Amino acid sequence: MNTFSALSFRAGMTALLVMATTALPAAAGPKIHSDMPLYDFGSVNMATESDKVSHTFQLTNSGDALLEIEKVKTSCGCTTAKLKTQTLAPGESVSLETELSLKGRRGLTQKSITVYSNDPDTPQYRLTLKVDIIRTVELTPYFVNLRFEPESEGPPPSTDIGIRFNTETTHRITSIETNSVPYCNFLLTGPKDDGSYSLNVTLIPEAAKSQQRRHAKLKINTDHPDIPSVELPVSYYSAITHDPAPVMVFPPSIRLPESMTADNPFKQTLLVRSTNNKPLEVQDIKVPEGGVTVTTQAVTKVYARYLVEFASEAEVLNDRKLSLTTLQDGRQHTLEVPLVTSEGE
Repeated sequence: MNTFSALSFRAGMTALLVMATTALPAAAGPKIHSDMPLYDFGSVNMATESDKVSHTFQLTNSGDALLEIEKVKTSCGCTTAKLKTQTLAPGESVSLETELSLKGRRGLTQKSITVYSNDPDTPQYRLTLKVDIIRTVELTPYFVNLRFEPESEGPPPSTDIGIRFNTETTHRITSIETNSVPYCNFLLTGPKDDGSYSLNVTLIPEAAKSQQRRHAKLKINTDHPDIPSVELPVSYYSAITHDPAPVMVFPPSIRLPESMTADNPFKQTLLVRSTNNKPLEVQDIKVPEGGVTVTTQAVTKVYARYLVEFASEAEVLNDRKLSLTTLQDGRQHTLEVPLVTSEGE
């Protein structure tokens, strides 16, 4: 065979191979397919705790028989998926609309959507949503869970929370509402040079001795126009080995700020509760003279909640106290709540 004939033969064989390849039939039976089974949103800076992200997947039947989709299942309740039709003829496509709620989530998050069909090779076809969530106001860690050992002689359990604004402009923490978490003391420091804050959370031993576990949320207020506040879950577990007092008051002491006036009073919620679930009655509350008022907020059979306002100067009230008289099972109990300043502790 001369050179020309050999070249012609090889060229002919190549053409036949190309024709054979292009003439291959579609996959036998139904075949589910997506050009992009994993969608990555990248880094998303959330402006609110209720933000969501969405993406529409395209599903195609690349087989030669009818594709029947039995169901679509998401990996958790934070993800939804809507399918317009459940049957696809060969070559047909359908949109699968998905939505991922980012509420309460942070950091790298990945959720899956599984499509169940009559595809013999892939009866469970998986799609994936991926996102790196950046909170505008970042709490690290984003919850507090303290454990208290009543018999321990060491310092009370505490933890530090880092608070950072992931913004181009500078923002500040304006206040912290501690009334809902009377079983802890809080100390906020900052802003630091990088604009971040540090929040120390320390359990009050006297409060932890009254109840084995408690959970509440601390409200942190900011000057950010879109994020006026964020919440920090605070809980504790106490390994109680003895019965607590039948009636207790929270907080067991009140720390007064240095500046208090009639125009800018300091307010503190006071909770009196039964620790044995027996009916309780608060008979009397005595307060120091001069600028201290008490307002009843709620009264039930087992607890009473009051709002105490202080309008006097702190040094005037330092080392004084509130005195409460309660009645339970025919017995009177006297509870005292010391008033202290940072200098008086």
